[in-house]
Order: sequence, then C-alpha cells, then structure tokens
Amino acid sequence: MISLSKIPTYNLKVVLQETDIKPDTLRAWERRYGLPEPERTQGKHRLYSDYDIAIIKWLISRQQEGMSISRAVKLWRNLEETGQDPLAKLLDQPKQLAEKNNSTTVPTPVNAMNTTMDDIRQKWVNACLNYDEATAEVALTQAFALYPPDTVCLEVLQKGLVHIGDLWYHNQATVQQEHFASALAMRRLNTLVTAAPPPNRPGKIIVACPADEHHIFAPMFLTLTLRYRGWETIYLGANVPLEYLENTITSTQPDLIVMTAQQLHTAASLYEVGEFLRQKGISLAFGGRIFSLTPALRNRISGHFLGEKLDTAVQAITTILDRRPLPQPQTHQPRIPDCPAPLPRIPGGNRSPSLAIAQTRVFPLRTHHQRQFAPGPRHQGRAHARQCLFSRFRSRLDRNTAAQLRYAHRVIAPLPHRLSSGCPRNFARTRWSDYRMAGLHH
Repeated sequence: MISLSKIPTYNLKVVLQETDIKPDTLRAWERRYGLPEPERTQGKHRLYSDYDIAIIKWLISRQQEGMSISRAVKLWRNLEETGQDPLAKLLDQPKQLAEKNNSTTVPTPVNAMNTTMDDIRQKWVNACLNYDEATAEVALTQAFALYPPDTVCLEVLQKGLVHIGDLWYHNQATVQQEHFASALAMRRLNTLVTAAPPPNRPGKIIVACPADEHHIFAPMFLTLTLRYRGWETIYLGANVPLEYLENTITSTQPDLIVMTAQQLHTAASLYEVGEFLRQKGISLAFGGRIFSLTPALRNRISGHFLGEKLDTAVQAITTILDRRPLPQPQTHQPRIPDCPAPLPRIPGGNRSPSLAIAQTRVFPLRTHHQRQFAPGPRHQGRAHARQCLFSRFRSRLDRNTAAQLRYAHRVIAPLPHRLSSGCPRNFARTRWSDYRMAGLHH
C-alpha cells in the first residue's frame, strides 16, 4: 500500500482547486468533526498535506454515495478503531479504473526497498517516457514524503529533465516526451509556489527570463526557494521583453532582478537588460547553462553571476541582498522654542509663576518694607496693562499657568488705578490683602 505524505505543504487555495469544495464547508467540517486536521503556520494560516487532501476526497465520495457528513465521519472513526485504512479503496481507484477500461497504463507503486534518490528519479523518467502520468505522480509523492522539497526538485525534477533532454539530443526521445515531462515538473513546482508562506523579510525580487527564453524551470525553482526563505518574489515567467520589464520595474521598485539564459541569443538579450539596469542603478543577478558552457560570457554581463549550480544560486542571491545599503530614515528634529529667562526669586516666598512674571516684568514693584516702589506704566491705563500681560506671556504658558494668570490680572491690573492716591502705605496694604483674597499667596 502506498503511504501518502503527511508533511503540511499546501495552502487553502490549492486544496480548494484540488477538491472543488467550498471553503465554508471545509471550515465547518474541521470545526464540527475534526476532519481534516491541518497544521497552522505562525501566521495562523492552514497548511494541508497529501493525506489531508485524500481525507477530503474520501468524505466527498461518501456524500456522493448518499451518506451524510456526520455518518461519513463516524464511519471513518470506526474504520480507524478497527485498524483498517479508510483510504485503501481510494488509492486503488486508479488501478480499478485502468482494469475497467482495459488500459495497460496502471500506476506502478515504487518499491519500498528502492527509495534512493537515483531509483526514484529513474522511475519518474521512465514514467514520463511512457506517458504514464499516474506512476510519475506516485514517484514524486514518495520523493516529497522522504526528502525536502528543494532536494526533490534538484535531484529528481531537474536532473530528470536534463536526462530526457540529452536523450532528445541523441535522437533517443521525442520532443513530445520532453514536453510531457516538463509539463509534469512545472505543474508540481506551481503547486509548491502557490503554497509558499507570506514574505517576512525586507526586500523585493523580480525573477524572469529575457526575451525569447522559454526554459522556465530554473527561475521557477529560484522563486520557490526564495519564497520559502521569506523573500517577496515576483515571478514574471518566460520571454519578458525589455520594454515590459521597464514598466514592471517602475511600478514595483524591486531591490534585485534575477534572470536566467540557457542559449546564446538569449544571453544577448540579457546583455541589453544588464546595460539598462546599470544605467538605472538596479542590481542584476544572472545565471544559466550558456554561462557554464562559455565562461567568457560572464564578464560581458553587467551583474552578479550566481554560479553554475542552482543550490548555490540561492545563497548568492541572499548575500547580494544582505550587502545592499540600507535606506537612511529621514529624521525631522523638532524646533526647540526659545526658552524664557529664568524667573527671579520674589522676596517673601515662592509664589505662582504667573504672579512672579506679572510682578517682575509688567509691574516691577518692591516690597512694602522698603517704603517705596518703582513706578510702572500707570499712564497707559488698565486696558493696556491687561493687553501687555496676556500678549507677552500667554503663548508660553500651559493651561494651568494661564488659569492662574487670569486670577492674577484681576488683582494686579487695578493696581495702577489704585496708586493714584500716592500713599505707599495704603498701596502696600491693598496689594497684600488682594493677594490673600485671590488665594495666590503662600
């Protein structure tokens, strides 16, 4: 029996496309019956495995047979309690369908003993050459269950496509077989890219192919690996002319452009892109098979060569992004207002700030013990004294001080009018009694 992978890989969107189930229905099943049981990322996003997708398909099949969802879940639990595998019949459906149609294409399970990467790759290549899609998918499913995704992509998909390409070059395989294998590989890569988590690192990368370049496995693999490492990656695909790339750069403002070229004439298109990006001041990282066959071309491109292997290209991209200068934040230092001169100490104790300002700057009076006073602006009248008091100091005082100032001017503003009697003794007595009535004395 073939075991399905329980590694959480696919997001909700992929599951909905695979099973044609409504998202509200799937959430209701998880909430009420606990089937399936997807994993959660740090951002609380659901991630499903191949085993979870098989459970959903099994429940849908029971509903199509006329069984309610509650009874279907109960049947699942009973089969598990008795040690039976509820998915046994579901995995045998391709074989039964092939026997029914008298077809010779039957998905061949991968031998449990032959689980090395070379054996799985050879099994996948043979299935692609025989146009056996079911067996090829089974081989990939087992590979992803045993090894990390990037290892499977490099050791099975990439090397398998290179082997089929060499067979075509020596007239041992047809172009249709090569296209069939490429379609299977790109479909699996698209599924993995769709299930990638959201970016969590600063920086934006554009991955594309230059004009007339149609080999997209390398840029798709770089997109997959960069997204799983947290980079925001925009994949533009094959055959991107320079004028279209210029519009995309203007609208997205990327930190790095990554392009791959496999042929000589596409390397010439990449040269034009490099010159354009050099004038714009944007970094370019490039690679491809043509630069491994002709190393002299590396120095002709204005950019960073990523190396001859895909596994080292990702580390080179990370190094380029880590070395880029960080943007300097624009700091706006607030304007410090002019501070007023320190208030002089008033004889007789510490009084309120507003009263001290009024005594020393508007009405520079002296204590009654000196039996005399310094004449203030009496001739200007009470209205001018009030205006001078507020216009000079109210803008520099807070609300509490302004409130105290309103109390102070009731007492101080009438003083020039009362001084008309010309008696310092009466003035001194009136002043201190008014202070006590206003509650501003200490």
